Amino acid sequence: FFGANQLVPPIVDDTFGYHIPGPPQVGVWWCEATYKVGCHRALPSATGAAVEIEAARNEYEPFQILLRPEATLTNLTVSISDFARASDGGEGRIAATNVEICLVEYVPVTEPSDSFGVVGEWPDPLVPLTEPVTSRSGTNQPFWFTVYVPKEAPAGHYAATVTFSADGLPPFDVTVHLRVFNFALSDVTHTRTAYGLTPDYIWHGLTTDAEKDQVWDLYLQNFRKHRISPYMPHYRAQIWWGFESDTETFRHNFAAFDTAMERYLDEFNFNSFKFMDEPWTLNGHPRFSPGFNQLFARLLQPMMAHFRERGWAQKAYAYWIDEPDAELFPFVIEGMQAHLEAAPGLRRLLTLINTLRPELFNHVDTWAPIMAPSMYRPEEIEERLRHGDEVWWYTASFPVAPQANNFIDHPALSHRIRGWMAEKHGVGGELYWQTTWYTGTDGPRNPWTDAMSAGPTGSKLRNGDGTLLYPPVKDLPSEPVLAGPINSLRWEDRKSTRLNSSHRIR
Repeated sequence: FFGANQLVPPIVDDTFGYHIPGPPQVGVWWCEATYKVGCHRALPSATGAAVEIEAARNEYEPFQILLRPEATLTNLTVSISDFARASDGGEGRIAATNVEICLVEYVPVTEPSDSFGVVGEWPDPLVPLTEPVTSRSGTNQPFWFTVYVPKEAPAGHYAATVTFSADGLPPFDVTVHLRVFNFALSDVTHTRTAYGLTPDYIWHGLTTDAEKDQVWDLYLQNFRKHRISPYMPHYRAQIWWGFESDTETFRHNFAAFDTAMERYLDEFNFNSFKFMDEPWTLNGHPRFSPGFNQLFARLLQPMMAHFRERGWAQKAYAYWIDEPDAELFPFVIEGMQAHLEAAPGLRRLLTLINTLRPELFNHVDTWAPIMAPSMYRPEEIEERLRHGDEVWWYTASFPVAPQANNFIDHPALSHRIRGWMAEKHGVGGELYWQTTWYTGTDGPRNPWTDAMSAGPTGSKLRNGDGTLLYPPVKDLPSEPVLAGPINSLRWEDRKSTRLNSSHRIR
């Protein structure tokens, strides 16, 4: 994955980037989005005349422009022009409204996650640039640009101009060259995903269901842009069901669920969903006892029939147990068999902190081992794929360096390379436990100031573990904040992984 003997931490590394023309009192340079830039690393020695990027149609492509002023710049503004097509065969224009400009902010890492990390300020939050900012003297200030190339944009070479302006400094420009390939990414994402999402409404100051519904939709709009499916897009509109004990029958109401899924599955193209949080008992029968299983089939069969009718059945999966130890495998087999008998077309997903276990073969059909070399083995993956199973993987607090994970104090390539690794190994999906984990040992944790995530019992996890999105405000609000989340650099790199996006060939 990465060199086990990494000698230079990412925020100290000064071997990348391109120094470009700018005013004498400001160091101006650019680099690709596959790097994390330390506040105080030196200017690059390599030079260039302009930013150079390339993308397919219907693709997002980011880059960074950095300023290192000798004196602090105040009232600093940044803007970009339209991309105009060069004279290489026709006219064309990509509007500036297709470019998002963000200020890269830093969070303090006080304890490294693993050997990739060091104590210091690490770039991570990407705050949309909506007002003038300040750039400190002698310090690198990255600006993150994400260019979306519309589906209808003609292939060819384009150029745009980024303009910087600040108090006491004449405006200056940076040229951006964009090459658009002659193919487009589809709207359908082939890599399956299941990412945890439970927005902490404390950070939004919300009290009403209408406010929570609005903010939930904003989060899912964000997931859509990043081509990531949450566990339960219908989290706020789940299937209602009731049990009539005298007749031992179930009643179902799909109205709210259907409205949500028409938007999130049909319109947003999310490609998977956990169909429900499954009950532990039914009419007093414990889970997977004979009495439970009999009722379980009556509960699930109308659901699966409805999914098939709406064209959603292939996207549904059961995820009812997490990382079972070997002593629980008999219970896992009982449960998976109960699901198979109750809903034969429902995929049965299992996360494992171990390798694919032969005793579970033919009981699980969607495997998700932890993403570490000792846990997934190409020959096992190939055998299960031949059998018709799906193989995903996942990360959490493990694996650690030199493997790739989502930690703040990992190289930026860690967050992007997993899509390419999945392609190489035939892995068809990725699961991640949470994106908005702001819980601390004694109440809310502020991810803007405390990078180290904590488990439910207060144990330390890793920097940024479970926190791929930031709250829209930096302090707990006293009034409702009807806004979506702030992206992290780690999350934005998921949007920019072309293989994760859509054009994998199967």
